[in-house]
Amino acid sequence: MLIPLPIFYKISQASNTESNKINETSLNNQITNSIDKQINETSHSNQITNTKKLKRLEKKRQKRQSGKLDETIVANKARGDGVVGEDNIKLDLNKIVDAVVRNENVDELCVVKQQIHSRNFRPYCNQLPLPRLRKVSTDLIKQIVLFQERLFKSDPLKGRTKRRYLVGVKEVLKSLPIRNKVKILFIAPDLECVPLPGGIDDDIQSLLTMATIQGVPYLFSLSRRLLGSLTHKPATSCLAVLDYSGTEEMVDEIFSLIAQARTMYDDRVLSLSNSLSSNKTTTSP
Repeated sequence: MLIPLPIFYKISQASNTESNKINETSLNNQITNSIDKQINETSHSNQITNTKKLKRLEKKRQKRQSGKLDETIVANKARGDGVVGEDNIKLDLNKIVDAVVRNENVDELCVVKQQIHSRNFRPYCNQLPLPRLRKVSTDLIKQIVLFQERLFKSDPLKGRTKRRYLVGVKEVLKSLPIRNKVKILFIAPDLECVPLPGGIDDDIQSLLTMATIQGVPYLFSLSRRLLGSLTHKPATSCLAVLDYSGTEEMVDEIFSLIAQARTMYDDRVLSLSNSLSSNKTTTSP
């Protein structure tokens, strides 16, 4: 039986449209499946990156919390170029603490430090504020800031890459773990007392810990307002010198004055503790 041509054309067209519809639906299904697969992959990758970030932040927090020192621990040398070993780490107040423990007066050191320190000279400071040290430190920072401004005016790109100093606790904490990057660390002696976890007291102890480990000399000669005015900024907690080329004479004098100020501080604490112990022995029946 023969089919007429118009009917055959209609049947072929209908079959073609049906096949086209089937192809379109299969193509749409493939596209949706690929999109779902991509979405799942991206969400999985985002979860992985988020977990990596959380792990990284947790490691940083643990390192920051573990880097705590007692207030009596200070840098072991006035000038250091390399990493300090455990055998070379020195506690300047060990003799005082041993004497206090032997006399069974555990609170004596706290009483002595209360007599020395004040709001403008916090207990984390272990140097006496010498006027000469303050003057030389002021001149050094002025000169370093001047060199940095000259370099930035002549070549802004080089001025950003070759920085001579850093300002602020966060910037300094990033640079201190790098070996031989920070040469001198200035910490303001009049920072506010925030004993809460994650406060400024923890940041100061982290700075002292890293500086002690890296052998970076630190001092407390300039207040936060003076540090801010010298760097054309508001009140600044700390300043790290990265490059002091051109000011070597002032730096050498600062190193010698740091050692002198620390020995004077230790002698004063020791004399006060001895006087307290002698007064207690005389007043006791």
